[in-house]
Amino acid sequence: MARKCELEPLPLCPSLPTSSAGPTSGQPSTSTPPNRFLAPINDDAVDKAAKYSVFKTTEQATRWTLNLWKEWQQNRKNRGVAHPPAMPNLLLNAPTLNDWMCKFILEVCLKDGAEYPPNSLYQIASGIMRHVRLYSPSINFYTQPEFDTFRRVLDGEMK
Repeated sequence: MARKCELEPLPLCPSLPTSSAGPTSGQPSTSTPPNRFLAPINDDAVDKAAKYSVFKTTEQATRWTLNLWKEWQQNRKNRGVAHPPAMPNLLLNAPTLNDWMCKFILEVCLKDGAEYPPNSLYQIASGIMRHVRLYSPSINFYTQPEFDTFRRVLDGEMK
């Protein structure tokens, strides 16, 4: 036979005493209770907290990748050929960014002229994407159809 549980309504809580009597001593407390909240913060504190959400090594890798992009951009400029803006976040148009990312991955190499290992190419592309996503969070080189050509170029270079 199934048991039937019935809940009784709880009595209303009487108003709490406003004195500062301790819960066990019955004597007024001489110290003030700890504050449940910190002092109000400003926007700078929020920005600082958000900045520390990224590992320092990730930040360094992103900075290295952006420097690599700038060197590549300057190299193309010095050769008198079409070149992208110095910062890839200025290419927020997906088809244009796709085209430049394809060229970047095909042209980038180590200082001695050797090819980057496959994992390094992937990390370079990811570093550029991390930077671009600061300005346009919806962009994703690895999932969006607008970057299909880039993905195929990257896959081909990684083989």
